[in-house]
Amino acid sequence: MNDVKLMGRIAQLGELQEKKETKWINFTLAVNRYVKGEQQTDFLLITAFGKLAEKIAKYCAKGNLIVVEARLKVDKYKDKNKKTIQKLSLIAEEVYFCDRKKKEEKDDELDEELREFFEEAPEQKEDDLPY
Repeated sequence: MNDVKLMGRIAQLGELQEKKETKWINFTLAVNRYVKGEQQTDFLLITAFGKLAEKIAKYCAKGNLIVVEARLKVDKYKDKNKKTIQKLSLIAEEVYFCDRKKKEEKDDELDEELREFFEEAPEQKEDDLPY
């Protein structure tokens, strides 16, 4: 089984990238851990692809608290001295949002529409209710 679950805050959010119809985004997740009672923070680079990358780009912002379900991927290559190098990567499979992204214009417009809707709604009295 290759399954990693992490909870932390987005420390850095890259731009949505696209090459040959493949979309991806890189982001850094700040994850706290405790060593001998002292809090330490690890900054983990995570990559998401496809629709998940689009979702992260659209709904996430720096500082958001998220849970990431990911898998580990090991890349092997040879450096200029022909030494084999292994690089461990985290590939996001799913992201769960634990708090809201900061409000954007779209949110403000929706809030305004809802406010107008409720302001225009006729006031009901208890006597008007059918039950």
